[in-house]
Amino acid sequence: MKIQALYDEIYERLEKDHDQVLSALRQSELNEEEAEKAERMELALQTAKDIFENIMTPGTSMKIVHSKGSLTIEIDT
Repeated sequence: MKIQALYDEIYERLEKDHDQVLSALRQSELNEEEAEKAERMELALQTAKDIFENIMTPGTSMKIVHSKGSLTIEIDT
């Protein structure tokens, strides 16, 4: 499998999973524990998509801003 095809496949899967979690969060019938898990999944999937979309090389950092706060990722040299 070519790298670009693999990249596209993985990104599409992340995007699909992220959309599913967002749909689940819109449901009002989630209990507190389910809502917390869904929020963690949403943050993790959004972060993974952001990392996937941006090229990071050694010595760089990325700040990801999310409604729940922000994350800073650093790649050491």
